[in-house]
Amino acid sequence: MSNKTPATTRLETPIATKRKASTLAQLRALATKVPESLIDTLGTTEAQARLLHRLASSHSGWMETVSEQFPSVGVELRRDTPFQGEISWRDGHWHIHVDSSLPPHVQEFAVIHGLKHIIDHPLQLKATTLKNEDWEAMADHFALACVSGDAKLKSSTR
Repeated sequence: MSNKTPATTRLETPIATKRKASTLAQLRALATKVPESLIDTLGTTEAQARLLHRLASSHSGWMETVSEQFPSVGVELRRDTPFQGEISWRDGHWHIHVDSSLPPHVQEFAVIHGLKHIIDHPLQLKATTLKNEDWEAMADHFALACVSGDAKLKSSTR
């Protein structure tokens, strides 16, 4: 038997790692003030589109991007949607329903449009000066910015 004292083991204290904010939280964080007019929203909407486009560039399409980047959002293609697309909150998750009879590029536009409504939901609860048409125009602008950014990216990498 040895008289040596046992070596002490140094316990490593785990360094607290800062958890990366979800994509939805990152997009919502870009909207720091409640908009009073549609014009107030343009810069934020475009910044959100750029961020989403940057996060989406590794995916093959927008449907895959939403599935990967937004685990709390389900996308379903359905024949019974009254519009090109609609969103709902059910069972603790957001749902985007898109008309399955639409061409794929229109389906993707509808998904991105619906996603903007989800991003803006907390703001929409606070902003009383914007009309429904304003929110729709903002969602269209966001979807167009995402799609046009996607087209520019694809054409510049060929």
